[in-house]
Amino acid sequence: MDKVKIALAILKKYHFWFLCGLIILVSLGAWVTATADLTQRFDARKQQLDGSFSSVERISSVSPHPNQKVIDAIDDETTQLKQDVFAAWQTLYQEQTEKNKLADELNDQFKREFKQGGEISRESLIHYQHFILARFETLFDDILNVYRPVDGASTPAAPAPDTTRRSAARPGQTPKADSTQEMTGIVKWDGRFDLRNSFDWPDRPTTEKVRTSQEDLWVYEALFRVIHDTNLDPTATEPIGHHNAAIQEIVSLQIGGDTFESSGNSFGEQNVPKARYVDQGGQPLPEGAPRAAEYNIMPILMLVSIDQTKIPKLLVECGNSSMPIEVRNVRIRPGQGQTLDLGGVASAGSRAKAGPSFGSNLPTGATYIPVEIQGLIYIYNPPDSDKLGTGAIAELPDATQPATDTTPQPGPAAGEPAPMGPGSAEAPITDPTQE
Repeated sequence: MDKVKIALAILKKYHFWFLCGLIILVSLGAWVTATADLTQRFDARKQQLDGSFSSVERISSVSPHPNQKVIDAIDDETTQLKQDVFAAWQTLYQEQTEKNKLADELNDQFKREFKQGGEISRESLIHYQHFILARFETLFDDILNVYRPVDGASTPAAPAPDTTRRSAARPGQTPKADSTQEMTGIVKWDGRFDLRNSFDWPDRPTTEKVRTSQEDLWVYEALFRVIHDTNLDPTATEPIGHHNAAIQEIVSLQIGGDTFESSGNSFGEQNVPKARYVDQGGQPLPEGAPRAAEYNIMPILMLVSIDQTKIPKLLVECGNSSMPIEVRNVRIRPGQGQTLDLGGVASAGSRAKAGPSFGSNLPTGATYIPVEIQGLIYIYNPPDSDKLGTGAIAELPDATQPATDTTPQPGPAAGEPAPMGPGSAEAPITDPTQE
């Protein structure tokens, strides 16, 4: 108690100095607090002003400066453009469905389940499994009119053991005719057996397999009709047969992922696992990769033996097909000349016409040469306004431009017309879609 009294006495005696020190400490604390808050408000205000100046600078770089009326007009134009694009999507899809219908041989149950877009029943899957084999046999006969013995089927079963001196036809080959064997048909195609057998499924297919197979079937039908229509000639003075057809033989016909395995193609990397479609630049899209919502792009590769004077007509029919083909490259005598990049001569959505200048420098006469067509088919999805403009659409990079085959071209044999070097100055090529 005495110590407290002593301390109070000292505080009372020197209270002036104690109060001065306390006042200084309180003032310092208030100053620190005030300056910290002021710094924070200063930084916030400075950031706000800098942002305003940046906005003004961005506006000053735009001429003329859009006001709210201009902004509303741009929004209206954008909305109208979306509506026009969606209407075009609907039109293209409608044309595709009208030109590529499900076959009459398919029953109503399958057609209904297929169009609904969901899972397909077991009965319908089995029905389609039996249908597709017979369908290809019909296409070979009715559209292609394949070259075969008169008494032979276009798609024969495995040959019986040879009991004579004459060798039997091997699977995948057209039976060779002897001097007494009569042949019929127009287009020779040994590879049709492999194509048909690829659709001979030992087990019941899945819904996904049936849908992709039907898509393949439509694409093959379109390619068959291109060849069929190229062979049509209303001005012919004699019936069209194998000997005088524009296209005598199909050497190779590939779609989707099979095209990536061919050498010299322009569809980017090869051996991409499970790739079926390509992007806008022709690069393979692996399974599960993002694609455009409006369509899928399937590559095609067609190598045929054709009368060189009929090449323009072949390109025209590609553009006029039930599934229009955007021709990207034409390789004449593959491996012997340069690749000709047409940049979409016979493109989807336009009716192609043969111009007078295309092929004017081709040698005259019915000389058959190998010609390879590399192109794209756009397969449109059902229109959905909510999906318009979504998905991944790759830009066409320079790296995707087709490489040029610089292999020297050998000179022609004696009596043979000089081969045309695609893309050379001596053989100018013009767009047949231009009148």
